[in-house]
Amino acid sequence: MADRTCSIEGCHRSSKHRGWCGMHYQRWQRHGDPRAQTIARHDTFAQSFAANVGSVPTKGGCILWAGPVTAAGYGRVQAHGRSKYAHRYVWEQAHGPLGSNELVDHICHQTRCVNAEHLRMATRAENGRNRSGSPTGSLVGVRGVSHKRNGYRARVNKGGVEYSAGTFPTIEQAALAAEKLRAELFGEFAGRG
Repeated sequence: MADRTCSIEGCHRSSKHRGWCGMHYQRWQRHGDPRAQTIARHDTFAQSFAANVGSVPTKGGCILWAGPVTAAGYGRVQAHGRSKYAHRYVWEQAHGPLGSNELVDHICHQTRCVNAEHLRMATRAENGRNRSGSPTGSLVGVRGVSHKRNGYRARVNKGGVEYSAGTFPTIEQAALAAEKLRAELFGEFAGRG
């Protein structure tokens, strides 16, 4: 039996599946095309960062990551089969190494932002509080607001204790009250609703 080569022009590897070598077969499985180009490989995180960062800040000053992102929308720098979050990479370049349990918070609430001025250190609790938008499953779509028979109730939880800002006739009034109460309780890590 003669050893056959991959049917892709210019490839001299041995044919394994469907007339393609293993590499082209995997590209077909992943992308539907054996000739699909894969993501560029970089020797250093610095090269990966430079190849994937946007050069023009947005209206709010965010510098958005244009490369690979996680399911949650965080950018990833990649080199030699290793990866790290792009915003953590930026923080380390500006301020030095981070411990594995240290968190970097986006002040701007934009997970793809890699502007060092939009990042800060945070505890796990602070990072969790500094969210944007209502939680999944919210019936009214506003953080800290729920429907009550005669209006909308504004509440905030801190350390297992529920604080009430009152009941209001409109969602907008309740949202403002919840936002104000979060600011009083959590300061700069109050997030936004």
